[in-house]
Amino acid sequence: MILTWMLAATFFALLLGAAARALESAARLHSWQGRAPWVAALGASLAWPVLLPLIARQKTVRLSPVVVGGGAVHSIAERLPPIPSSIASHLDTTLVALWVLASVLLAARLVLAQHALKRISRSARATEIDGHQVLVTDGVGPAVVGISTPRVAVPAWLTELDEPLRALVLRHEREHCTAHDTVLLWLGEVAVALMPWNPAIWWQARRLRLALELDCDARTLRNTEAAPTYGKLLLLIAQRQRMTRLAPMLAESNSHLSRRITAMTRTSVSHQPLRMAALGAIAVVAIIAACSSRIGSDLTGPQPMGGKRLSAQASKSMQPGSDAVYFEYQVEQPVSSVQGGAHPQYPDILKQAGVEGEVYVSFVVDTMGLADVTSLKVIKSSHQLFLNSVVAALPDMRFAPAMVGGRKVKQLVMEPFVFQLAGSTPAASKSVPGILKAPDRR
Repeated sequence: MILTWMLAATFFALLLGAAARALESAARLHSWQGRAPWVAALGASLAWPVLLPLIARQKTVRLSPVVVGGGAVHSIAERLPPIPSSIASHLDTTLVALWVLASVLLAARLVLAQHALKRISRSARATEIDGHQVLVTDGVGPAVVGISTPRVAVPAWLTELDEPLRALVLRHEREHCTAHDTVLLWLGEVAVALMPWNPAIWWQARRLRLALELDCDARTLRNTEAAPTYGKLLLLIAQRQRMTRLAPMLAESNSHLSRRITAMTRTSVSHQPLRMAALGAIAVVAIIAACSSRIGSDLTGPQPMGGKRLSAQASKSMQPGSDAVYFEYQVEQPVSSVQGGAHPQYPDILKQAGVEGEVYVSFVVDTMGLADVTSLKVIKSSHQLFLNSVVAALPDMRFAPAMVGGRKVKQLVMEPFVFQLAGSTPAASKSVPGILKAPDRR
């Protein structure tokens, strides 16, 4: 179920965010820049939940399953009342539709923000102030506008400030340009648009924005004693700054002003080595937790655990060749069931509790019409006991093998097992995602 994957992706991003927060704090104790942990956390929070299921799909087919490992989200879900089948059947489609809608809206908002900054650039007057090329606006700024070619935009009233104050402002904005901070701000907003349902991504993007400002403040005040003056200057700018509604998305913001002033006026921290070690330990623990099987099994869906690698001969049977395994679309006569074979038994405890569910598995049917249990791969399982029933019955199931050119061949099938109570409304036929489709053996 996609809801389980989304919750697991959120937990994964939260743990990476905690690690990034600890690493940033440790870096600042050593007067290092703090943006890198947040950039890495954002990238991993987006990529890993998408890549891990693809990687697992290639590897788990070569495991001999014994039990299915339940992740943190799966364990919590098992203790909650089951979702009614009438809702569960449409839940994935609804969530995907809402996801796409939210992403489209945020992408449109991002495009509008980019156009707002372009309008500011076109309406501004290019000039030189204290040896720096800037765009003078009616009241917008100080800020950096533009992504590929960032430029400093300052309000006309900036010329009224004393030259030392103007120098601090211009140096701050030039530092943003040199570091290409607008690119990172833009990538943060793109990350939010790609996973708008993930609150941890929103938090990471916001913390990245703060880290960029803190880094820029530190570079601006390097080798100077102007921190108190600089803090007062920031307050003055915040009072007089004007920005269009959408433009702050892709330009620096004053929303973290109090934290920035606190950071630049902070005195040295006692027990610094001990604090750095503790923060490093927190980061390591958070990263290990994020990469653990408790989170990974929810990202990949139910996965076999406790199994063993296939033998060399079994592994060879999965490769193309004379003894190759065929897909349904490659055979002339696909696998079909044989009357009298075994079938999964409805678990008594779930029958008494009135719990219904379904299990989707894929496996190879050999030329003898037997299921190769070593090739079993769990695609989806609504309950552990349902899956145990399917695994127990599979070795005794009998099938008519697939045929190609008048000879029997092995075929990989994807089979749904639906557990329904007597008297309940029959489940609608469901299409299984992927390029394979299990033969209808009902």
